[in-house]
Formats: sequence, structure tokens, C-alpha cells
Amino acid sequence: MGVKWDTPRSKSRRLAYSTVREKPMKSKTILLLVMLLTISGLFDRSVRAGLDAKIVASRTVSVNVKLVFLGIGESDVDLQYMSWSENLPRTISTQVIIGGKDIGVTSNVKYRFSFAPSSFKERLLAYLGSIAETSTLNNPSFVYYEKPYGRWVQKYMDVGSTQYDANKVEMWLKQNSDGYGGTASDGWTLMFMYLPELPSANYETMKEYWKQDITIKTTDVHPHYYSVAAVDEDLGYSLRYRQFMTAYGNRDRFWFVDLSAGPSFWSWKQTIPLQVALKDQEIKLGSTYGRKWLTEYIADYAWGAVMNFIVPSATYYPSYTACYNFVVNLFDDRTDEERAKVPIEKTVNPSKIKEAFIDLVPYAKTDVQISFKKTEDFPVLRETIRNSAEKLDDAAFQDSINVIDVRPVYYFLQNNLASLISSIKKDEAEVTVPIFAFAFREKSLFSYSYKWDHSKSDPERPALLGISFEDMALVGLNQWYFTRGDEVGQKGKGLGFTQTIVHEAGHMIGLTHTHRYDDLGDFCYSAMGYFTNDYRFGQSDKDFIRRVHTDQLILKATASLQEARLKLESRVESVDLKVSIDSLSDELAMIESECDRLGYTEAVWKAFEAKQKSLNILLQSENLPEATVPLREQIQTLTRLLLVTVICGITTSLFVGFIVARRRYRTEMRRLKELSKVRPPPFTCSGCGTMLEIGEDYCPRCGRKKK
Repeated sequence: MGVKWDTPRSKSRRLAYSTVREKPMKSKTILLLVMLLTISGLFDRSVRAGLDAKIVASRTVSVNVKLVFLGIGESDVDLQYMSWSENLPRTISTQVIIGGKDIGVTSNVKYRFSFAPSSFKERLLAYLGSIAETSTLNNPSFVYYEKPYGRWVQKYMDVGSTQYDANKVEMWLKQNSDGYGGTASDGWTLMFMYLPELPSANYETMKEYWKQDITIKTTDVHPHYYSVAAVDEDLGYSLRYRQFMTAYGNRDRFWFVDLSAGPSFWSWKQTIPLQVALKDQEIKLGSTYGRKWLTEYIADYAWGAVMNFIVPSATYYPSYTACYNFVVNLFDDRTDEERAKVPIEKTVNPSKIKEAFIDLVPYAKTDVQISFKKTEDFPVLRETIRNSAEKLDDAAFQDSINVIDVRPVYYFLQNNLASLISSIKKDEAEVTVPIFAFAFREKSLFSYSYKWDHSKSDPERPALLGISFEDMALVGLNQWYFTRGDEVGQKGKGLGFTQTIVHEAGHMIGLTHTHRYDDLGDFCYSAMGYFTNDYRFGQSDKDFIRRVHTDQLILKATASLQEARLKLESRVESVDLKVSIDSLSDELAMIESECDRLGYTEAVWKAFEAKQKSLNILLQSENLPEATVPLREQIQTLTRLLLVTVICGITTSLFVGFIVARRRYRTEMRRLKELSKVRPPPFTCSGCGTMLEIGEDYCPRCGRKKK
């Protein structure tokens, strides 16, 4: 009645099933034990490796940026949207462009915003009016075409424009900073001005210029600009077209851009005046879409400025050193007549080079060695130059020039470097910076070929004046440069080597271009830009190299202290050494605070002393005797004890589980046995008397149906 009776067959099936279930349990137990033993070995080895590994430190710093809006109202932009990390960079890792090394420092950029009142704008407009200079100038931003040599040649229009002295404007904005809440004392200030009230390009005149025939030589556009005077300090040439900037700064931690100025030929598409762009795209300021549009427009300028000036990249790894030794070999490849006209010694000024780097890294010694050589004294080099030259037509010269493929020359110099420079060092005591400058004849210049093409040329700086490799810099000028003024109304004036050598040497020690992330970065004071031809480095260059050197020294000191702490755990206890470590840790924290206050120069000195102290502490920790039971042995003992404990626990659990399961099984078997005693009486065949099994309806002997 509802009872499932056991037969010998069903019982054997259940016992077989039970056996099959028990076998995997045993296999899993064995597998688990093997895994635990393996993990134990790996853990033991990882502990050993962790104790022996070199400590590598990294750090995160805060950078503060203040954005000031002048001529732009709070209702014109969405500051919350502007603060989004897609619009303004928030977390930046300092990158090394060439070489693959990691600086190890991440900058968290914090922004704050300020709107200059209309009263300050009126004061600025009045000041600009007092220094304005209006004139008609040959302007590369506006071009027409002629066909004098059987081919089209681009020419520059004479265009009326208004210029403001960029240095005076920068100084006035800083001196009157109280009018917009002051500049950031703990960081950089970026100012975005919109001043369409000034004489400016407008949509109608710009549209007419875009539509007119390419042979028309005039335009009614009247833009305004900010100007600088760029004069070569070797041979006195005044670079042309330096009156056409739309931004400026970087003498201090300040940079401004006038969104209503331009257009400028230097970055034409990026500097279309805001008032022209607004009408061209039918943007209404203050509208929902207008706010988003202007926010993105300004954020793009700010993004480029932050990456160019405030948290720039490094060209090469900027290693800290106590001494920079700039070794310049200047090879004169000109004719005797050319040499007589412009003596090679006049084309370079070692004092200017030295002054630039003393100003950049005042905590390091700077040496400049210049050797004048003639290529005829190096016949293999001279032959390499001749065999690497190719004659090309160039519209800037209005005739052909010789371009010299720089790679074969670089190959020769690299393979013969030891014979040209006696000693080359690159460590914390001294870094040697090899520079090879070439004075070529006539209009010959270096060029870096790519497949069939050569480097593009610029009207004032065709082909390649200089290139910086990781192991040396190459500079190339020619007689045409030395006498450049003879063709443009500056007779007896020319361009020399000094500025280009300063620029390329800056790359060699780690600095990058100020225009790397936005062409407007060239509108600044810096030897690392292309536009202003400066002989000194800007504030961004100084901040970067000093901050990176400080970071390197702090990271080395931190790593040494961490290593010393680890060693002390396995050495005899030294209270004095622990006190020294804690004291130096506090000192490093104070140095970091000095960096937060932008006192990078003092921070470098202090960080260097801290690094030396950390090395001394590490040495003392290494010299301490081993403890009775070293840390490594303690960890190994604890690891084995933990393993034994885990194995015992698992084994106990399996044993208890087995006992419980067995007891349940026996209980069940007893219950079934008791039930089997209550078995019903057997049936017999009514015909032959044979006993019938339960469930049999017919007698297996006579076939009679059971009644």
C-alpha cells in the first residue's frame, strides 16, 4: 500500500549509484589538495619576488587653472558642460613622445571660472585704443595668384589692419588683474576675450573675399592683431609677418586669446574670428544650442592651451643632471667667397645659448663648447653631403634650391660620433648634448624625405632648419639665410644659428613644441615655438622641466625609503633609522607642498638633498645584520601553518560529512528491513499448487490464471 518494495535488482542499482557518487568526491578532494599545494608554492615564490623586487614609485599632483571670460556673459556658456572631461582635460599622464619611458606622474587638473565685468572690458578697450597702430601690411592671411614664370605663384595682399603690441597687452592685463578677480596665484590663468567692438573682420567682407577671383589683389577686410618684434640676435634680420597673432602670453603663467581677432595665416582655419563664424553658421548667442556651441568652441581653445603650456608632453625623457654640456660642432661647407662675406664666427653666439639654459635650469651647471670646422677637412662627410643633395624647384625662392637628405648625414655622424666628440655622458652628474650645425653654400638646406616627397617649405623658413634626434641634434643654414635681408630691404642683415641651436637643444633635454596640440601655442614667448623667434624659454618650459626634475628626485627618494622599510623588517631593529625614515618622509611631503605653491626651483634643490639622504638611509638599512628569524622565514612559516590549517579543516569537514552520510544510510537500511518484515502472504496456484511471485497473474508452470 504505497510502499516501494526492494528487490535484489533495485537494491543493487542503488548501491551501484551510491558507489559512483562517492568516487568523484574522493577525486575532487585529491584535486583540491593538489591545488592548495601548488598555490602554496606560488605564494611562497611571490613573497620572495616581492621582497627582492625593485620598488617603483609614482605620484599624482594637482594643477590649478583659472579660465577668465571677457566680453562673454554667464548666459552665453554652460560651465557645467564645459567642465565635462570630454571638453576640458581632467586627468593627464605626462607622456614621453619618443623613447617609451614613463614619467610616472599623473596630473589632476582643477578648473575655476571667472567673468570679467563690463567695466573692465571698457577699460581694456580704452587702453587698446591708446596703443593701436593702423597700417596697410603685406598679409599672408590674404592671397592672390599670378603667373609670371609660366606657372601660378601665390602672392600676399596688402591689407589694412590694426595691430596692438602683444607684450604691452599681456603686461596690462596682468597689472590690472584686480578688475577680473586676479590671476591664479596657485596655477595658470587663461583669458578668452571677445572684442568685436575693435576694428575687426566681419562676415560680409570675409564672404566677399572668399568669393572673389583669385587674381584680384585687394580686399575690404580690416582685421586686428597682436604683434611682436622678432629680430635675429646674430645677424640682425627682422623676421617679417610677426604682426599677425591672435593670442599671446607665457612670460608668466598667463595666456590670452582674442576670439574676435584675425584671421591669422599661421593657423587660418582655427582662427576664423568668432563674429564671422557665428553669422556663417547662424548661431544665436544665449540660445540653448548657442550656449552649447560657444561652450565647445571655447573649450577647444582651452584644451589646446592646457596641453601646450600647463601639462605638456616631453619630446625625450628629461633626465635630471647636475651639469649640461652642450658640444656644438659647426661645419662650414660654403665657398671661400661666401665665407669672406659672412665669417662663420658671427653666425653663432655661445653666450646667448648658455644664458638661455642657465635661465631654464638655474640649479644645474651649463657649459657650451663650440668648434668651427671646414668640411674639406672631413672628406667623407663632405662627400656624403654632396651625394645626398637634390635640386628642387621652390616657389619661396622663385628658383631651384638644393635639399640635402638629412638621414645619410645623420647615419655618418652617428657612426663616427666617438671620433667627433671625445666624451659623451648621460647620468646625474653630467649630460652631454651633441649638436652638429652646418653652414651650407648658396640655397642648400636639410630636408627629411618621405618616400618620394620632401619636407614642405615656409616663406620665411623653407625646408628643415633643425632636427633633434635622441642622441644628437642637426642644424642646417646657408648663405642665403646669412644674407636674407639683401632681398627684402634689410641689406647686410641675416639669420644665424643661435636661436635654432637653443630650440633643438631644448628638445634634446626633453622640451616639446608649444604648438604640439594647437597651432595657436606658437603665439607665445618661448624658444620652443616657431613664430616669435625667442632666445629664452617661456614660463611653460621652465615649469615643465623643473617640475619633472623635482618629480624624478621625489620618486627616487620615495622608492629608496620604501625599499629601506622593507629591509628593516628583516633586519635587527634600529630606532634611529626608523626616525630618519619618518623625518625624511615629512621632508618629502613639504617638498610636494612647495611644488603645489609652484616653487619648483627651490623644490629641485630640496628634492636632490632628500634623494641623497634616502640613498644613505637605504645603505644603512642594508648594512644592518639580519634578524634572528628573518621576515622571509616568518612569512614562509606562516604560509605553511596557514596551509596546514586549511588542509586540516577540509579533511575534518570531509570526514564528518562521510560519517553523517554513512549514519543516514544505515538508518535508512534498517527502516527498509523492518518494512520488509510486514510482507503480505504468498499466493499459490489453484491448479498445481506452485507459489506465485507478487505481480504474477498466471502460473509459470500450468498457465492457470490467478484467482
